[in-house]
Amino acid sequence: MSEEKDNVPDSKEPFMFFDTSHLRTDEIFLRLERTSEADPEKRKAPSYHFNICRVSDGLEIGMIDFRVGNTQETFFDGNIGYFLFPSQRGNHYSGKACLLLFNLARMHNMNYLYITCSPDNYASRRTCEWAGGKLEAIIELPTDADMYWRGERQKCLYFFNLVPDKVTAGEKPFTYRQVGISSFFLKGDICWTPSPHTLETVENGFLLCSDGKSGGVFREIPETHAHLPVISHSRMLIIPGLTDLHVHAPQFAMRALGMDMELLEWLNKNAFPEEAKYAEIEYAKKAYGHFVRHVKRGPNTRLCVFSTLHVPGTLLLMDLLEESGLVSLVGKVNMDRNCPDYLREGDGAAATMEWLETFYKCRGEGRYKNTSPIITPRFIPSCTDELLKKLAEIQKKHALPLQSHLSENPEEIKWVKELWPNSKNYANAYEMAGLLEGPTVMAHCVWSDESEMDILAEKGVYVVHCPQSNMNLSSGIAPVRRFLERGIPVGLGSDVAGGAHTSIFRAISDAIQVSKLRRDGKALTLEEAFYMGSAGGGAFFAKAVGGTEAGAAGSFEPGWDFDAVVIDDSEFASPVRRNLRERLERVVYLSDDRHVKAKYVRGISIL
Repeated sequence: MSEEKDNVPDSKEPFMFFDTSHLRTDEIFLRLERTSEADPEKRKAPSYHFNICRVSDGLEIGMIDFRVGNTQETFFDGNIGYFLFPSQRGNHYSGKACLLLFNLARMHNMNYLYITCSPDNYASRRTCEWAGGKLEAIIELPTDADMYWRGERQKCLYFFNLVPDKVTAGEKPFTYRQVGISSFFLKGDICWTPSPHTLETVENGFLLCSDGKSGGVFREIPETHAHLPVISHSRMLIIPGLTDLHVHAPQFAMRALGMDMELLEWLNKNAFPEEAKYAEIEYAKKAYGHFVRHVKRGPNTRLCVFSTLHVPGTLLLMDLLEESGLVSLVGKVNMDRNCPDYLREGDGAAATMEWLETFYKCRGEGRYKNTSPIITPRFIPSCTDELLKKLAEIQKKHALPLQSHLSENPEEIKWVKELWPNSKNYANAYEMAGLLEGPTVMAHCVWSDESEMDILAEKGVYVVHCPQSNMNLSSGIAPVRRFLERGIPVGLGSDVAGGAHTSIFRAISDAIQVSKLRRDGKALTLEEAFYMGSAGGGAFFAKAVGGTEAGAAGSFEPGWDFDAVVIDDSEFASPVRRNLRERLERVVYLSDDRHVKAKYVRGISIL
């Protein structure tokens, strides 16, 4: 993220102050005492200074200031400051005065503003909440802030959205973009897995975000970074963002249905009829909107997504994901055989090129920063040999990643052998079609044997373990321990709607539980499963060449993308003190979206 200058008007050009005589209600009015021009050298914003007066008798009952724009001053000191005489308190006069100034802020084309106060100033905090403010965090002041030298150390940061329909993910506060700060610390109880066998924990530590990348974890703030702001999430867990490496967005609307069927029956009776509905763009807009909003609230920051074969619907999904702030790889599904007529493509390669050309045109116009395409043949049985080979050519031409399904179900594997009789195994069929030459994600691999693992290891294929789906559709339990022993990269997937839950916390707990049932090796540990759900899957995004601007995510090691999730686990209180590993384990098994208090993607807050 490039550093931006404060939004302070040039002092050489006169700032336009508006008439304020209309700032009144039936109870109070604001009487303008003076205005002050901007001072860029001191990072001061242009300001209005008012007395708050009572309408009934004109009595002055307090004072209120309004600082225009977004600067270092307005971020840490707030856009609005007020004082009410003690004898006048208890009537919400301060809050009502703030509401009047919101109108003045809109006249200055401000979409949002801040009010800050000391954490122990409960009267001011109640005023902010009464006026509709959202407490984003309690931040620690940088040492170069004026208030720091006045003895203040922390501020409650309240955000007010003045034009709800216009504040986008890129404009959303708490990113420090508006004050020229793209680096900061998060303070809290930090957990991450630098390897499948290692869980690092730092209680009451400091996690550095440096221009959208992790700068590492510290027990004390280094002197070289003492000037940076600190966003305090004390006593909360801070973990890397999780990655859902396999999810079917159009199936979200039919979660938890048909869970008593096996795979092929479930596809024909449930999945295919639901996906056909996405030919109607209005249905797609509503259903995909539900999906994206749901995922945004949870612990996942990245996802590898199947759309449908419909080009307009796929582009709509990409738009919604981009607006959410999440990082995603989205695939327009290809299928031209062994599927219902209403979902059979006439020319799947041409449709894929139409989709890609539209995407690249939009990206050239600056639309996509976090969203990119991924080639997506549904699976071998649903794609003709000719289509598979054309998709391989498209993948090579555009240097794109690829996702599909592999060895999920015994009947499916037999079917592939009938369709590709010369193949050694299912993976070899993809290999013969030329589809394993670039970065590749293969979901399930439940029945992969050693010969198939040879191909996966040689080609560097990422396996996506989807334990909940594999149970629901009676597919089996993947040999994850063997994948890890052979060095095959493994991530986790929700596989909605074969799975019913989008949170990768659920996939982590399921992966541990089902590993105990294979009885052919050691069960997965918390460290291994958490690694797969975070760095294991998130590393694929560094491999997906020709795609997003994003890099690998899921770790706090220096240089990884700064994806972080803040979890309030205070609800899981215990009569004994729990260490951070124990608290993390309880979060994996017990938490839900309500416990996610903040979420950062590439250094930007999206909640």
